[in-house]
Amino acid sequence: MDIMRTTLVPGLLTNLAHNTAHQMADVALFEVGQVYLRHDLDEAPLPEAVGGDRWDLHAEPTTVGALVTGSRDDHFTGRSAWDIFELRGLVQDLVERVARRPLTVGALANPPAMLHPYACGQLLVEGTSVGWIGALHPDLTGSQKLPGEVFGFEVDVSRLLALRAELPKMADIPRFPAAERDFALSVPTDMPYAQLEDAI
Repeated sequence: MDIMRTTLVPGLLTNLAHNTAHQMADVALFEVGQVYLRHDLDEAPLPEAVGGDRWDLHAEPTTVGALVTGSRDDHFTGRSAWDIFELRGLVQDLVERVARRPLTVGALANPPAMLHPYACGQLLVEGTSVGWIGALHPDLTGSQKLPGEVFGFEVDVSRLLALRAELPKMADIPRFPAAERDFALSVPTDMPYAQLEDAI
């Protein structure tokens, strides 16, 4: 177990570094595969977030992971640089299509060393952690001689499928139009957005 991978990031990072070393400035890679976790392996990145069914002393959950760097083509705005918000939108679309439930991003209490401590979070569906999202730590990307920021995510597919909602049932079209109202809130500048969203 000591030589088995506990995350998809090392393989993805190696391929990312190979591509950028060959003048590919804009790279987006993903992988679907199994990771191997031990109950007693405290050093494993996010063991509680990666999850999976546990047997005996280890688990082999199937996860999907991705790393992106450089720029991407946008249909409406042309080329734009990857950032954490663009990646979050992609992950949110993926998770919500699979789970048929809303995705939220919460704070990561003890981020692993591979992630930037101020640019990462855990992915939550119905309050259950299904993975992580964030920027890789500059020390890690610098050691691979990567020219810019690298963002990534990893989602436990097994846990996500276990949380999957039933297919929605169609309802009659309402007889009357919907009533909508706009409202404004005044909140302290230091209030985290997640706290405000939870209150609403």
